[in-house]
Amino acid sequence: MLSNKPWDTAAGVLIAREAGARVTDLDGRDHDLTSTATIAFAPGVGDQLLDALSEDGLP
Repeated sequence: MLSNKPWDTAAGVLIAREAGARVTDLDGRDHDLTSTATIAFAPGVGDQLLDALSEDGLP
């Protein structure tokens, strides 16, 4: 199983947020140091994206 550490995603999360993207975990919570996934998306498409990912059987 792949496992990213916070330092693996920190720069990308910062850049995405500064560009106006929302960055969450798979359950829709804001991405933080305990997140197990990193999902970045433009405002307005997050609910549809997270629904589609959960329909595909991702944890």
